[in-house]
Amino acid sequence: MDKFKKSNLVKLTDQLANYWKLGWLDNKARYAKTYLGEIWIALSVILLSSVLGSVYGDIFGATIDGNVKYFSYLALGITLWNCIADSMSTGSRFILDSANQILNTTYSLRSIFLRKFFYICQNVLIGLFSILLVISFVNPQLMTNYFSLFLPLLIFLIFNLLIILYFSLIGCLIRDFAELVPLLTTILFLGSPILYPASRLDNLAWITDLNIPYRVLDLVRSTILTGKVDYLKCSVVLLVEIFILLLTFLYLESNRSKLALWCD
Repeated sequence: MDKFKKSNLVKLTDQLANYWKLGWLDNKARYAKTYLGEIWIALSVILLSSVLGSVYGDIFGATIDGNVKYFSYLALGITLWNCIADSMSTGSRFILDSANQILNTTYSLRSIFLRKFFYICQNVLIGLFSILLVISFVNPQLMTNYFSLFLPLLIFLIFNLLIILYFSLIGCLIRDFAELVPLLTTILFLGSPILYPASRLDNLAWITDLNIPYRVLDLVRSTILTGKVDYLKCSVVLLVEIFILLLTFLYLESNRSKLALWCD
């Protein structure tokens, strides 16, 4: 029995490692003709945060809640939001773009989705850890909070996989959905306390309670900025995410033949 469990664990680890390698190959291909390569992932976030920070820092103040630099608040928000926006954009057309691979190969749908998921994961992890390195100099007192990041970050990454899955289904059934996604992401971005502190919403603060992408984003950002994590709540959320994820993959695999009709 123990050998059976170990063999399954080894097989799962090997599969995840292969998905990670495939995602990395996709990243290498994306930056193949550039001089800086994957460094652009980190550089673009740092440059954008620096420019926006210099502009909006004068409006919202140099610090947030007294001791956190506005740059740290902004850079984390932009980095995490870019991942959510990328997942929405990718998901909205993913099944249609991958129709040939889905319909004409024996690859499991899980493997096709996970390859894209790990590609996005690598982008956000490179960007996030680059920003954390900068924050270590801007707000060195926050460095101890990094050790509390694992569970919130895992919730955030799985949430993005769920976005890809469900946006891909909607995009497959409603062809105009992919055209609406840029508008949706812009509205969510401007309506979420990413560029500005949540306290600025005043009587409209209740909007953030309904904004699920922001709530998941802020779970990671607030962990870094405050070091406070509700481990019981996070554990429940993670289990719910995994349960929904497994049900979704089972549904997709059992209805793979229907995708042929949806992709026509």
